[in-house]
Amino acid sequence: MATLTEEPRLVVAAPEGLDAFASGQRFMLHGISWEGYETILNALGDRPVRASYNQGTLELMSPSAKHEEYSRLMGRLIETIAEELALPCLNLKSTTWKRKLAQRGLEADECFYLAHTDYVLARNKKIDLEVDPPPDLCIEIEVTHSAVNRMEIYAALGVPEVWRFDGKALRVEVLGADRIYAPQDASPSLPLLPLAEVVRLIAMAEGLDHSRWGRQVR
Repeated sequence: MATLTEEPRLVVAAPEGLDAFASGQRFMLHGISWEGYETILNALGDRPVRASYNQGTLELMSPSAKHEEYSRLMGRLIETIAEELALPCLNLKSTTWKRKLAQRGLEADECFYLAHTDYVLARNKKIDLEVDPPPDLCIEIEVTHSAVNRMEIYAALGVPEVWRFDGKALRVEVLGADRIYAPQDASPSLPLLPLAEVVRLIAMAEGLDHSRWGRQVR
């Protein structure tokens, strides 16, 4: 039977009551089967709620406005860099990625196919992580920390590279042969991009509308 764990800013509600979720709030369920996880995903539909599933533990979180802004800015930045460098790029935003065999699933804040763009397009974007490659790069905004180990989920899904941004610092972590992430000084996907420059460009958005910020970035 599922059990509800209370934490700070916890919302005690059933999944069907998620329309009342406030920004930044979350609740956690334990003892959720894979079938239960998929049922809740279907019930959520297009609601702005992020679901993180790790072997029976399910966290549902409504991202804050700042979280969503950083996510959007980071996504636009990577898309702009790819355009300017004529690199193949496919942004699938917050697609749900899951592997039943690993009993794990999540929505990245942003996710990109770069090296595998042509493969995904040839598959008409119908990807099954049991047999197909995961996104080449995922973005994890950590303004509000998750109670679930999302990096462990990323590792189980096989995502080779994750950028972790907390609003001040950017960490690039790369999955090793031991299935553990390790920080790197440069991004394997965008090796010529200075990480400090990414932080500077994101900080430059403070006080600007996103249209003006985008022009300045270019």
